[in-house]
Amino acid sequence: MNGVVFAYTIVLIVVCVTAAILSLADFFVCLKRTVLARVGFFVFYILDLVSIFGSEWLVQNIPFDLSEYYAIDSPVMKTLLSAGVLQCLWLMVTHILDEHDWRIQFLPTCAFMAGCAIVVLAMPVGPVRQWMFYSMRQVYLIFMLVYAYVRWHASSDETFRHRVGKYRRSFVVMSVLVGCILLEDTLVILVLPIPSQSSWLTLFLASRNFSENAMMLYVAYLCIRKAVRQLQLRASEAPTAAATTGESRKQDLASHIEDQLPAYASTHKLSAREREVLGMVLEGKDNRTIANELFLSEGTVKTHVHNIMKKTGTSSRDELKTDFWRA
Repeated sequence: MNGVVFAYTIVLIVVCVTAAILSLADFFVCLKRTVLARVGFFVFYILDLVSIFGSEWLVQNIPFDLSEYYAIDSPVMKTLLSAGVLQCLWLMVTHILDEHDWRIQFLPTCAFMAGCAIVVLAMPVGPVRQWMFYSMRQVYLIFMLVYAYVRWHASSDETFRHRVGKYRRSFVVMSVLVGCILLEDTLVILVLPIPSQSSWLTLFLASRNFSENAMMLYVAYLCIRKAVRQLQLRASEAPTAAATTGESRKQDLASHIEDQLPAYASTHKLSAREREVLGMVLEGKDNRTIANELFLSEGTVKTHVHNIMKKTGTSSRDELKTDFWRA
């Protein structure tokens, strides 16, 4: 096996393992099942990488049969592993969009597996069949991006739009990477000639997509950064109970506030009481309601709200909410 291929694969596996471990640690701290989708994403991707690595290791000293260049090895296993990776990624997206309908969460993956099965069973072996099989992943990814954009664009809820809008950069990066994956598959499978039998690129290009690996590394970067930040901010806090299934929109909002509030409060140096009051303000509660729930006078609550606005550089509750969700 070429040393470059070996080192490249090991680096990818190490990054996935690191992201999975940190995400799992984040889960044990916050006890939210939605975090498990991140863990699952990297576990399935590790299994996919290991299956490729193992196959290459077994045939490293055997000449590559160029007649098998466009064959799809272990299509059932590849479909299941891809479905696992994409399902976990889709669950991350549906969590951001507050989608709890099981049909929306799981039927797209069923459609993906059905599409892969149709390609494998109905099409003759060749470059078009191979391209169609691997492009099913990109079709699913494009569906995720389009669905997220339509939900954001069609929403009239300003809080939702501000909260989801902060993922704009990730949306653009993922869109570019998905386009690169499609372009790379098209070039390698449909345009470029088959490499020579003696070239290590033959085996490398037949089983990998560099752009897809880059997408995984970007997702790993986002998840590692989020996990490290959450672990740092929650290290001295008691864990909260996991959200129940079928939670209401109000519970969704409280969950998103809880996710972002520690970092926002730390940035603006809010006291523990100011942080508590801010959470209630973001939930839309007025001063009297906050005073009753915290057993404070209404004047004290007004003072806390005034101090919060002063520290955050905002002049109204609406501006404060906008600043919070755009942070």
